[in-house]
Amino acid sequence: MRKRSKYRPKGVRLDAVSWVINGMKPVTVATDEILTLRIKNHMALDVLRTGGVESPTWT
Repeated sequence: MRKRSKYRPKGVRLDAVSWVINGMKPVTVATDEILTLRIKNHMALDVLRTGGVESPTWT
């Protein structure tokens, strides 16, 4: 029996130009859920970096 290949094709972005343009937009222009999640993740990493958590704030 042949060994199974580990190759897995990467996903292809169908609209690469708009993806790049949306990544360059200012935060004040874009108002979608993904941006909100990205901001929350960035703030969480910043709090971890600075060590500023006194109580659970992830609720």
